[in-house]
Amino acid sequence: MTVVFDGSARAERALEVAESLLDDDRRLRVLLLANGHERLAPLREQVDAWQQGRELDVRYRALTESNVTRLVAAIESEECGTLILPVKSAILEDTALQGLLEELEIPILLVR
Repeated sequence: MTVVFDGSARAERALEVAESLLDDDRRLRVLLLANGHERLAPLREQVDAWQQGRELDVRYRALTESNVTRLVAAIESEECGTLILPVKSAILEDTALQGLLEELEIPILLVR
């Protein structure tokens, strides 16, 4: 299971939904979407704070230039199973989200 995380409240909700759907291995991949490298550390800290007290195996991947091609490549390289996305993201505009939905051949769950 992979969650696209941009730091928004909806992205935090996506983490919660993902946790509720995890298998026994409790493995969660988090794709950090940031506009620039300087935003990666705060995003990771936000996820680290969220996961405290939870028994999860969290693995991170960073993407600082989000376009559909790069995002699809990152997701496909992770063999993510189900992809969980926040519906409205400052980084994923509606056109990018539509392109992502058209390109990926995996289950996608959109979280409000």
